[in-house]
This record gives sequence, structure tokens and C-alpha cells, in this order.
Amino acid sequence: MKKYGIVMLIALGFSSATYAQMTRVNNYANRNLIEIVKADENIAGTRYLFEKWGNGVIKFQDNTTVNVSDIRFDQKDGVLVKKGEGEKSELEFSEPIVEFRINNPENNESKVFRSGFGKAGSDASKSFYEVLFDGGIPLLKKQQKTILESSVYNSGVVEKRFVEDKPSYYIVKNNVITPIKASNGGLDEAFPNQKNDINSYVKSKKLNLKNENDLIEAVTYVNSLQK
Repeated sequence: MKKYGIVMLIALGFSSATYAQMTRVNNYANRNLIEIVKADENIAGTRYLFEKWGNGVIKFQDNTTVNVSDIRFDQKDGVLVKKGEGEKSELEFSEPIVEFRINNPENNESKVFRSGFGKAGSDASKSFYEVLFDGGIPLLKKQQKTILESSVYNSGVVEKRFVEDKPSYYIVKNNVITPIKASNGGLDEAFPNQKNDINSYVKSKKLNLKNENDLIEAVTYVNSLQK
């Protein structure tokens, strides 16, 4: 992905590989926005969760909640963007977002993403995780996109395309984010004192925890055991 720089923003700490400018948008709670121009013309696929722009709700760090239109989640860079005025222009919110809900414009189903869970591997606390189950012990999902390069045989041409990485799953227990395996028995390490109950439930319900919906059901059951 190519980006372009301007001297004024380099002085403010922006990367020289970024073309950006601060823009004030009064329709969205006077939030500062940074204009970003991205160049993905030579990369197949899409970097976004949903290709089309959708509507949603954003919760900022100051607890302000704002309804927004024309937003997309950039799965490669892990940021929420708003449609800019130009064809390729996007706006990033400069103020911290702690949670957002985004609707799929194809079927109007929504997904919720949240940050502030601390670190999981190399993930910073500002990373967004999809909330699959929002209970006392939440179930989170992290799925990013990367650029895959492949050489076209005997041509010297390198093709690039966005690919979706394998999802990772986490639970948050006692305010600590912990990775779990999406497999039968994958919850044993996180809940050693209740693994027999969990495995009996999984077996009786014929759940396959490699299936995301079944994993959600299992974690929902785990939460019922905490009461």
C-alpha cells in the first residue's frame, strides 16, 4: 500500500509515508478526522470487512456515542474509516474509539468491535476485537487481512491480493485476555476446574468447537457455570 507525505504533518509525528490532513466534521460531535488516501489499485480483493460503506454507532473514549453513516472497517490496518469527499479519500478518527457497531449493507446484520483489552501476543491494547459473546466472560475474535504476493510463472510479474488470516479467539477472564483454541477440549486450560462439565455439555449437544457458532454456545454455557 502506497502512502504519500507532507511536511506539516511529519512535524506533528506522522509517518513520512502518510498523506493526511486534519479535517473538522461538525456533524459527528466535532470529532477531528485525518484524511488518508490509500492506493490499492494493483492489489486484488479488499482490505475491508465489508466492501460497501455501511452505517453504525461509535463509542469514543470520553463515553460519547455517535450514530454514523458511510463507515468501513479496514481489516489490514485495524482501523475504522469514514468515507471522504474524494473517490479514494478516507477519514480516520483521531480521537480514541473504544467500541463500534457496524452494519453489513448487504443484509443489515451488525458486528460489534471493542478495544482496551490489554495485550494478546503482539496485539496492542488499542486493537479491535469482534465481540462474539458479551457476558461476564466475553468471547472475542481477531481476524486480520494481509497482502499475499505470488509470482506468475515464467513472466516476472508479481501479483498481490488481500487474504483473510485464520481467526484467533480469546476470552477475557478476571480482566485478563487469554487465547483459546477453537477445538473440542480447547476450553480445558482456561477452565480447568470445570472442564468435565464443559466437555460433557459439548458431547451431549454434539458441538464442534471448530465451528464458530458452536464455540459461542460453549462459552455461553461456561458463563452459566460462573453464577
